[in-house]
Formats: sequence, structure tokens, C-alpha cells
Amino acid sequence: MMRSIARGSWFALSALLAAAASLSGQSAAPGRDPGLAWTACASALPVVARCGTLRVPENHAAPQGRSITIAFHVLRATGPTRAPDPVLVLLGGPGDAASPRLGALVAAHAAVNRERDVVLVDQRGTGRSSPLPCASGSDDDLQSYMDFLDATAVRDCIAAVRASADAARYRTRDFVADLEALRRALGVRQWHLHGTSYGSRIAQQYMARHAESVRSAILVGAVPFELAMPAAFGEDADRAFTMLVDACTADAACRDAFPRLRAETDSVARRLTRAPATVTVPHPASGAPAAIRFTRAAFGEAVRATLYTPAGAAVLPIAIHEAYAGDYRAIATAHLRRQRTIAREGWNGLYLAATCPEDVARLDRQAVLAANRETLLGEYRARQHVAACALWPAGAEVGDWPPNPRITVPVLLIVGDADPVTPPRWSSTSARTMLRHRLVVVPGGAHGFAGMPDLDCLTRLQAAFYASANPAGLDAGCVARMRRPPFVTVR
Repeated sequence: MMRSIARGSWFALSALLAAAASLSGQSAAPGRDPGLAWTACASALPVVARCGTLRVPENHAAPQGRSITIAFHVLRATGPTRAPDPVLVLLGGPGDAASPRLGALVAAHAAVNRERDVVLVDQRGTGRSSPLPCASGSDDDLQSYMDFLDATAVRDCIAAVRASADAARYRTRDFVADLEALRRALGVRQWHLHGTSYGSRIAQQYMARHAESVRSAILVGAVPFELAMPAAFGEDADRAFTMLVDACTADAACRDAFPRLRAETDSVARRLTRAPATVTVPHPASGAPAAIRFTRAAFGEAVRATLYTPAGAAVLPIAIHEAYAGDYRAIATAHLRRQRTIAREGWNGLYLAATCPEDVARLDRQAVLAANRETLLGEYRARQHVAACALWPAGAEVGDWPPNPRITVPVLLIVGDADPVTPPRWSSTSARTMLRHRLVVVPGGAHGFAGMPDLDCLTRLQAAFYASANPAGLDAGCVARMRRPPFVTVR
């Protein structure tokens, strides 16, 4: 895996003072760091918030060199009392940013935000934090959005980055240093971490380097060092798809509507291998009919991405059945919209800057292609990723993770049992480095949990964990009652 609150000078001053007080903790009050600046929020939010920027060195080892801007939001606790230790939210991708999806993040963390301030940060190279200039594609040519790491877009991204940034300085370790600088600038003694997907990788590196700065951490869909993208993508997506087929077969309505789900999926893949389909879809901006070419690679990507949430998985059987009948509109439209968001928000610059040296550099190209070739996802994504990293400047270095990390911070790991990209085995692998942890597996959950009937269970669980920082004493009984949402069998 995505507003200004000021209504007059008095309100703006009140919000500023509230945000400052909520983060002062036991250290110096925020604002004394000369690189910290409070600014007007760019978007309206349903909670009292304060926005700011922090100037940090692009290269922390050369602090007198070029500086960049880290943008952040502080959501003030909404309840009558406020705990002194805020929650720092770390997003995934790599390439996701908080600023484009603030409303969703406010809603997702509302339970925790009642008692604690929540800090949302755009990672360096994304959003409003000195973004790498890698937005691509055009609404005048929708096909330009359809490929993963299109070669022309990658070359344009590299040329733009070389002109304005040091590509070697946008890795996980660099952002970890930014976060520690932000903690000090805000006067936070300790904060809790909430890392999702790639954000869990950031959290693990942060805890390994700055354990004294963290009270506890929640990792959702953990990414350990051993998971080098994209080696296991095909295998893990196949596992999730098999679980979907089994769940459909066990559900009377789904089984009756789609009795040949796997066979139809294989048939669509074979047909698109022979020839791409031309599909008329609504233009994402205007809604007018527009034609795109839908390939075998796009189909594999679309299936995998749709499995990321239980809500998506619930509509996947009917979308595949429609494609089998020759109607690709639903699955092609969803794929186009996802790809367009990623391209327009410029995820690919940070994606390459982080994954080329941290993941792809330690993989055997031929072995990765072979591992993915016979999967539903296929080798296309791996081939494109490896080829892009061969071009990426400063992309061959490894060694970002601290050697032999031992994480002493209390950690709650949460993972969906049907996660198509970070299934439970990877959370178990991450847990080996943690001295105090609890692993909670959500039945029917995926990489996210959107669409599940009892999401309040997870929000209550997370709030309780931050209050106690005691994984062993946590009552997680409600998770066992969580289930997939009902399958959609008719349009």
C-alpha cells in the first residue's frame, strides 16, 4: 500500500500552543531547532492539527552540504486527557506519503488519537518532503500508466533526480536519521511507532538504532531483512490467491456463482498471453470512454493488487469471471486507477532509491526471474524491477541494516493470514530479532483490513497496546472472530 484548520488568528494561535504543549514531554519545547518551522496546514482536517517542516541535511554525514525539507502533521489528541508519548505513523510503498491521504489516516488512527497525538510524516523524496521528481504518465495517454516501471519513465526519473538530488541519500537509513532529528526538534522524549508494510522496515531499523527513543511499536505486515523485493512476490501472491479460491469454494453463494474460479483465471491468463485485450474504460478524470490495452502482465498485477484488502478480494471472483466471459472492464479499470495514482504521485523515485540498493542488489537476477516465471504474477514485474535497478545511480550498495540487530522495544506484530505480499511467515521472521513481542494473525485479513466487519477489534487492540506497552498481557481474543467480508456474486 492513500485543509487548513485555521479560522482566524485566535484559533491558529490556540492550535499552535496546543500542538507545542502536547509534544513538549520532558524535553525542550519544540521550535528551538532553527530548522523547524510551523506552517499553515494545506488541507482541512476533522481534528485540530498543526503542520510543519524540518530542514535536515540531505547527507547526514555531511551536515554542511545540501539540505532538504521534511514535512509533517501533528494531530492533537481529541480526548479530554493527553498521554505524553505520541504515535509516529510510518507508511509503506516505498513511496507512499501522508499528505495525499490525510483524511483516511485521521480515520484509521482515530481510536489512538483520542489519547495521544499522532504524527504523520512524508518520507524524504515523497509528498511534500523534497519529493524526487519522478511523477510520470499522462491523462492524454492512459496507456502510459499501465506498465510497471516503464523504461522511458525510469530514464526520465533518473535524469531528473541527477539534476536535483543525490540518489544515494534517499534510503531507509537516511529517513531513520530524519526521524530522530524530528523527535529531538519536537521535544519528544519517546514515541510509539506504527509501521505498515515498508513502514515496518523503517520502524525496525529505527528501533535497532534508537531503542531509547521508542516506547513501543506496532508493525502491520512486517518486512524483515530476509524479504528482498521482488523475489517472493509471485510465490506469496499465489498463496493468497489459493486461499481466496478455497474461501470461495467453502462459501455456498460464491461456489455456486463461480464453480471454476481457478480454471477461469488460468484461461484468462493464457488468452492474454496470446494477445492483449483492448478494453473500453471510463477515463479516470473525465469519465469519458477511453480505450486501453490490457496485457497478461497487467492481469497478474491486477489480481495481486486486488488481493491487498479483504474488500478487494471479495469482488475478485466476479471480476475474473467477467474477464473470462470477455468483459475486462472491472479488472482493467481498477488496475488503471491504481497505476495512475502511483504514477501521478511519483512513488517510483523513492521506490527505486530504497529497493535497488537494499533489496535488488542482493538478489540473483536469473533466480528471481525463475522463481516468479510460473506464478500467476509472472516474471514481468521482477524483470522490470531488476532492469530499472541496473540503471539506477548508486544502486549496487548494500548494508543498510545494523549488523545482528536485537530489538528490545516491546512490539505488537499484526498480519492478515491471506496477505499477498507480507504473509505471516515474514512477521515470524521479523520476530526472531525481538526480545519482547506478540504476533497476532487476523483470519481473513490481507495486507490491509478494509472491508472486514469488525475493524473496531484492531483499533481497540492497538490503543490498548500503546497504553500498556505490554505485548504479553494484551487481550487479543476478538481477533479470532474476525472474518472476510461476503463475496460479491452479482453486479
